[in-house]
Parts: sequence; structure tokens; C-alpha cells
Amino acid sequence: MNGGDRKQEDWRQKMRDALLRKREQVSRLRDSIAHDQENITRWRIKIGFLRPGGRSADIHYDLELRIANVEDAIRSKERKISELESAIRDIESKL
Repeated sequence: MNGGDRKQEDWRQKMRDALLRKREQVSRLRDSIAHDQENITRWRIKIGFLRPGGRSADIHYDLELRIANVEDAIRSKERKISELESAIRDIESKL
């Protein structure tokens, strides 16, 4: 293998490694989103079981705030997935 071929193969390996890392990131983000959605579901169920009185208003507010924060985090993770998938398509088109 001559120097040019070696450089080309090294570049291809680096691109394959980058693809693997990006796909793993997408997978981890999707798992994280699934976990976030499970939490939101659990918190909404808790809200549904709250009865007036005592600290229920505080608990309701706290859970709604958690839900809003996690929904923001999910949107951020979805944007990151979109960016990663775009980069993956770009790399795949070059290989």
C-alpha cells in the first residue's frame, strides 16, 4: 500500500470511528429521552392523585415545574439527535 492509499485508509477509519461514536451518542440520547418521558408520565399520574389541602398545591407546582424542565431537556436532546443524524448522513455520503 503506498502512502496515498495509507492516508486514504486512515481517513476512512477515522470516519468510521466518528460514525460509531455519533451513532452511540444518538442511542444514549434516545434512551435518556425515554427515561425522561417515563418520569413525566409518573409525575402526571401523581398530579392526578393529588387531593386538595395540605401541601398538594406546592406538590402540584413542583411536579409541573419538573415536567416543564424535563420537556425543555427533551427538546434540547431532540435537537442534538437531529444534528448528529445530519452529521452521520454527511459522513456516510463521503464514505
